[in-house]
Amino acid sequence: TGNVWCLGYATNHKKVGDSHFQICMDPLRVALATQNVATIGLMTGLADDAPGILQAAAQPTINIETEFRAVRKDAQKLAKIDLDALPAFTKWWDELDGVLDGQTITTREHIATVILQTAATGAWLHQAIAQYRPRAVLVASYYGLLGHGSSWACRKLNVPVADVQHGVSGIGHHAYDWPSAPVEGYNTLPTTFL
Repeated sequence: TGNVWCLGYATNHKKVGDSHFQICMDPLRVALATQNVATIGLMTGLADDAPGILQAAAQPTINIETEFRAVRKDAQKLAKIDLDALPAFTKWWDELDGVLDGQTITTREHIATVILQTAATGAWLHQAIAQYRPRAVLVASYYGLLGHGSSWACRKLNVPVADVQHGVSGIGHHAYDWPSAPVEGYNTLPTTFL
């Protein structure tokens, strides 16, 4: 209770040799510690044979990969989604197809799966955040299941949630360069971008 949660993936950064989690979260956690703010790292994406990444991160850091896999598996049990029943989906899909000039970057089935996995991740994190009541949640980066799920859960529980980018963000980065968005944001986006 009262800690700042730092959520992230342990994906190895090939050029540096550290994980994305370490690159963006460790310096931030050290800075918060100088202000007497306690943090706890929650890392996923770890291979079973990679304990060194977990041990090298600022402590305490907990491997949540097993739980995260179970949540994604549980999402398969949820009712299938009729994407055409979602407001504006068909129009968006057609516009996307026009912009991409017929190139395939994803499928409707993949989008439906990601929606279900995001919902399951959000429900899992909502339960954990409601139980442990962190002071805030930092997520690297917002545009994955952990990011969208934690953003939804935190917004529901009025807990601040911030995106911490592991690289460059802003104009030119598709996840940060939106032509338009509602002033109040979306319920699966963080309340703050660092």
